[in-house]
Amino acid sequence: MNKLRETYGTAFRATVNAGKKMFSTPHRLAAILSAEGVLFTLIITLCNNNNQLFASRLGASSYQLGMISSLPPIVGMICLIPFAIVTDRLKNKRIMVIIAAMLLGIMYFLVGTVPLISHNPVTALIVLLVMVNFPMSLYGSSWQSFFSDVALPLDRNEIFAHRTKMNTAVGIVFPLIIGMILTIA
Repeated sequence: MNKLRETYGTAFRATVNAGKKMFSTPHRLAAILSAEGVLFTLIITLCNNNNQLFASRLGASSYQLGMISSLPPIVGMICLIPFAIVTDRLKNKRIMVIIAAMLLGIMYFLVGTVPLISHNPVTALIVLLVMVNFPMSLYGSSWQSFFSDVALPLDRNEIFAHRTKMNTAVGIVFPLIIGMILTIA
């Protein structure tokens, strides 16, 4: 029994050490941008994965659920080029990233209050979810410009790879955990 416990303990410690090596970085900027990316991924995953469920609970029809699935990405694509042009002309792109993140937070707060303030909550939800993609597109285009301003060209690949690795891990694990919690509840 002790031999089995020792074997599992060694395997667990090796797994933890491998995880520490995989997700650690010597770059302070990589750690900061990864933390920002993880928080953004958590928020977007939590909100976007449950839009259909929220609309269904509000009484959305199949057509309206289809609108929720199709309209926001179309609006996001249309906004990318104009927002990229505007962001590229700015000297301080950090302000644009901050404004976009704040607008995104305000928009998701409004999405959460739809059942309380609207007589036609499904239509209001569709309109707000379409409007959410304006600050989300602004955030995406301005963040990329901001990243190229703050990261040295030699370090960009490593920093971006670390951020992407963290976002991918959180983007896979977090919905599974939330799904298990919602299944239990």
